[in-house]
Amino acid sequence: MELNLHLRYYYGLLEELEKSLYRFLIERVLRHEYSFNVFREEGQMPEPERRDLPTFRTNEDPYDLFYNMVVVVYEYMLLDFPELYYMEGSELELDRERGFAVIKEGSCNYTPEEISEIDKELEKIIHRFDGITDDYELELAVNDFITESYEYDYEHEKEGREFGELFTVVGFLKRGKAVCEAYTDLAQLILQSHGVPCAHIVGDAMGDGKAELHAWLAVKIKGTYYHLDVTFNDVKREESYPPYTYFNLTDDEIRVDHDFKSLYYPGIVCDKRDYNYYYKNGCYFDTLDGVRAHIHSLCEAGRGSGADKYYYFRADPTIYHEEVNDAMRSSLHDVKDSDAYAYEGGYYSINIKHV
Repeated sequence: MELNLHLRYYYGLLEELEKSLYRFLIERVLRHEYSFNVFREEGQMPEPERRDLPTFRTNEDPYDLFYNMVVVVYEYMLLDFPELYYMEGSELELDRERGFAVIKEGSCNYTPEEISEIDKELEKIIHRFDGITDDYELELAVNDFITESYEYDYEHEKEGREFGELFTVVGFLKRGKAVCEAYTDLAQLILQSHGVPCAHIVGDAMGDGKAELHAWLAVKIKGTYYHLDVTFNDVKREESYPPYTYFNLTDDEIRVDHDFKSLYYPGIVCDKRDYNYYYKNGCYFDTLDGVRAHIHSLCEAGRGSGADKYYYFRADPTIYHEEVNDAMRSSLHDVKDSDAYAYEGGYYSINIKHV
């Protein structure tokens, strides 16, 4: 496996010493080594055994500083590498008596043979997208594949490894169902495998009237980050939200029902709409005249076809939605088509029954 560390967002946040520790950890975990030593001072091991172990020195409390550094680097590594699904729920322990040994015992939930079989299935999924060279089109295809192939399901009654699999890509592979972590990890795995940088975002989202822990992606398209919530693109469809509601949003747009701390994600600023699904496809309007012209063109394009279809578009949030509804009513009246229209969370839908 190629590490492609330049694509890994959290690796890029680290200092050189931390990066050396990150590389040390990822190389061993990928080789399925779960018990190893990381020494902070030269001379604590015979030179032949030191290999490429990072060296750590400080004038302050060495144990606490080193421990904190290892924990942060390890967590960053797991966020960067959804390939490490088999480390779900794992934790690091540091043993003073053994010279700052990082002990990883019993954390891997799978045998090497099981990992090999799962990896083969993931490779098949990754290669489904090999012919797509445009990053936006790849992101769109990945979103569509995941939302059409899998379902959201949080099964409280599951225990042990089965419960942990709800939070990884394995839940999809084994049962076709999982939660937001799996949606996020699978999208990240595919996109990064094809050279698209991603950042795994952890925050809160509104569900059932309360804030719940949630995960989604910041995807870098043509040098700019956008918020992609594949989970909500899937689940919200069942709540009459239009498709692609959460496809490449700005910070302001995602914060309507998501919360995250920008301080934790330096360098991620989502302030452009260029690759928002509706903007890119000509369905985002900042004037009422644009709304009227769009509806009129939709009605005229299907006239005489007998088609009955829902269309969705967005209007700039600075336009009060009742004004947009008035524009829809007047435009639909002008073309005398039977219709229904609705407003939901900044998105508009029109059911045009072409006559």
